[in-house]
Amino acid sequence: MTSVRMMCTLMFVLAAAAFLRSESVPLVIAEPPRTRSTQVAGTNSNSLLIEYRGKVKITASSVYNGWPLDNLLDGKDSPAYFSGSGDSAARGQTPWVEVEFPEAVTLRRFTVIGCRDVSYPQGYFVLAGTLEVRDDAGRVVYQATLTGTGASHDFEFIPERALKRAKVIRFTSIADQGDVNGSGDIALSELLAE
Repeated sequence: MTSVRMMCTLMFVLAAAAFLRSESVPLVIAEPPRTRSTQVAGTNSNSLLIEYRGKVKITASSVYNGWPLDNLLDGKDSPAYFSGSGDSAARGQTPWVEVEFPEAVTLRRFTVIGCRDVSYPQGYFVLAGTLEVRDDAGRVVYQATLTGTGASHDFEFIPERALKRAKVIRFTSIADQGDVNGSGDIALSELLAE
């Protein structure tokens, strides 16, 4: 039994390595934060989104009626943003949210706060996600995949170096609880950028 597990693990690692080699964009796997989810939110000053409040453009693959994208930038955990019905990785879709700055900025940290909506506190979590940052020329300058941490499955992306000229930041769910709830959707509470 042990040799079967080792063989399966080896096959997975080899397949993952082959996939990564085939990508034209370098993939950076970031380390998960070492703190609890509520502390993660406290470490990000959100200075960029505060400075550009009302000037950033926020879009998503879909929006559930009554749970708008503005909820991601309102500074409150609840109410949250919810994707449209059926828009979840668990249902075979690629749900994403995107923030576009009006000009190039220097990005040091990006935090995605998982669902803390008081009306629907369970069953809507993103479990793993990818962050992609593009510069003002449209080039991918950072890409990382993380597993959410803490009770609300938060994500904290911290590049090794500050990303100069960052303009578009996209977070995509690659594993979620869209198969747990009746709507097949996902929820996020806040986005923070510094």
